[in-house]
Amino acid sequence: MTNKEFVLELVRLIRPKYYNRITWILVSAGILLIAPPLTTVILHFFISSISKFNLIGEYDILWGFLLIILGLIFNILNQIINGSSSIRINFICNRGGSVTVNQNTIVVANDEKVQEIIKTLSKSNQNFSLNYSKTTFTSNFIELFKGFPWVKNISLEKIENDLEFFRIDYETSNSIAEHFFVNIYNTSEKELKLPSAPITELNSISNLAFVYWEKWGYWTLNTYQLFENLNLTFESAIKSDISNIIGDLTFIITNLKIKLTYDKDNIDSKAISHPDFGSLLKVELYNEDQYIDMDFLELGIIDSNIDMKVINTEQNGKTTIVTETVSYPHLFKLSNLMIRFLSKSGLSYEFKNTLLIRKSIIEFMKKIEAQKSYALPSSKAEQIDVLFKQAFGGTWVYKRYEKTK
Repeated sequence: MTNKEFVLELVRLIRPKYYNRITWILVSAGILLIAPPLTTVILHFFISSISKFNLIGEYDILWGFLLIILGLIFNILNQIINGSSSIRINFICNRGGSVTVNQNTIVVANDEKVQEIIKTLSKSNQNFSLNYSKTTFTSNFIELFKGFPWVKNISLEKIENDLEFFRIDYETSNSIAEHFFVNIYNTSEKELKLPSAPITELNSISNLAFVYWEKWGYWTLNTYQLFENLNLTFESAIKSDISNIIGDLTFIITNLKIKLTYDKDNIDSKAISHPDFGSLLKVELYNEDQYIDMDFLELGIIDSNIDMKVINTEQNGKTTIVTETVSYPHLFKLSNLMIRFLSKSGLSYEFKNTLLIRKSIIEFMKKIEAQKSYALPSSKAEQIDVLFKQAFGGTWVYKRYEKTK
C-alpha cells in the first residue's frame, strides 16, 4: 500500500457520515479566530486593561488560517475518496449484470456487460405484465412522463407537412425552460427498425426517438444519429440513453431491512395477508439503528421491485414477526420503478396516479438512503453533447460527462 492509499484509507475509516458539517465547523472556527465578533474585541480590551488575561491571543490569526486550511483539506480528501471509490453493482433484480458507479454517475460501455443487463431485465420482468396496449400506448406515454421531476408539459404538435411530433418542455439544472421533440415507438423485438429516414431536427431543435421496449418494460431516449441503417438495437439504446435529462434518474439500493408483523387472529379480507401468519398489521423499516413505521404503499414499492430474503422469523402466540433484507444490490431507473408499480397495483396511467407514484418512489428512495445516480451515455453524438450541456451545463454531472468523451 502506498502512502497515498494509506492516508485515504485512514480518512475513510475515521470520517463521520456528514463530513461537510465537520468542514463547516473547522472553517467557521478559523474565521472566528481571524475576525472575532465586535463584542469579543470590546471585552478583550476591557478585560486586558484591568488584568493580564487576554481573550484574543497573539497567534489567533495563524491558528485561524490553519483551521480553515485543515477544514478544506479534509473536505477535498473526502471528495477524492468518494470520486475514486467504485463499486460493482447488479442491475435490476438479479446477480447477473454489473456496471461501474463513480460519484453518483453510471457508465455502461462494455458490450458483454450490456448483454448481462439485458439478461437481468428479462429475468426480473418475467412475473410482470408490462405491455402497453395499442389503444393506450400514446396516452400512457404522456401520463407517465408528465409526472417526471423536470417535465413541465408534453404536447402533440403538427409541424412538418402536418406530421405529428411530441414536444417535451422541461426545466434544466439551471432552471431554464427548454424543449425538444420526439417520435415515440413501441417494439416487442430486440431491435427497432424504421421504415424510412426520420426527421432529426425541427426548426433547429432536436427531434429524438423515445422507445418503449416491451420485452423488458424499459423506456430509452435516443438520438437518430446513432441509428445504423435505420436500426437501433436494445444494446445500443441502453448505451446511448439520455432520458435522465428529463429526470429519469437511477437509484442504487444496497442496504434495506424491514420488519413485518402478522396476526393470525386478525382476519380482514381486505388486508394484506400471509397464508401461514395471518393479516399484516404493520411494516417497519430499519433506519439508523432503529425501526420506523412504513406505510403499505412503500411496501408495495418494495414488493413490486426489490428481491428480499427472510433472515429471521419470530413467533409469539398468534403474532409472527418476519425480518427481511435486500438479497443483493439493485439498480433501477425511475421509469422502470413506476411501470412495475403500476403493473402490479393495477392502477391506471392517469396523471394523478403517476405523479403520486413518482413522488412516493423518490421519497421512499430517500427514506431507505438509496443512492441517486445519473446514467451517462457511453455512445456519443453531436445531439447528445448539445442536450447534455443544455440540461446539465456547469454542474458536476456535465463535467463527469465531458471526461467520458
